[in-house]
Amino acid sequence: MLVFGLVVSVILSNALGEVPDFAQLEFLRMAVPGFLLALLGLVAREPKSGDTLWYTRPTMTMVYRVGGVIMLIAACVLAMRV
Repeated sequence: MLVFGLVVSVILSNALGEVPDFAQLEFLRMAVPGFLLALLGLVAREPKSGDTLWYTRPTMTMVYRVGGVIMLIAACVLAMRV
């Protein structure tokens, strides 16, 4: 993660030049890969024997339905803007 962050920092520093808020923005950007890897680890693992995936549990049905409607509305709004 540190090597990836260093490479991205060098590339952005060369591309953007002297930016007053570079340190603050870079601190934010360097947190994104770790966050994405954590999300991937959350949903990419095999469930333990006898357990179901967290998003297929009966308690998550409402989240699935509401989330699906929200994603449909967001997709329609984005499609109408183009």
